[in-house]
Amino acid sequence: MMPTETTYTSLRQNLASVLDRVVDQQETVIVRRKGSRDVALIPAGELAERDGVPNLPTTTERRDYTIVVTA
Repeated sequence: MMPTETTYTSLRQNLASVLDRVVDQQETVIVRRKGSRDVALIPAGELAERDGVPNLPTTTERRDYTIVVTA
């Protein structure tokens, strides 16, 4: 699935629904920030799988969100 994109302003206005999409639909959301580096929102479980992080609960166990800074 291709990541969706949003602006920082839009994210602030719709934070709960964007975070729900990230978790419920396992969606990656790129946040474009004017004058700053972009960030990606991904489900915490996906980060654990990708990086081999031990003991990080999957999204079905907890509704935590992880913010990962992209280069």
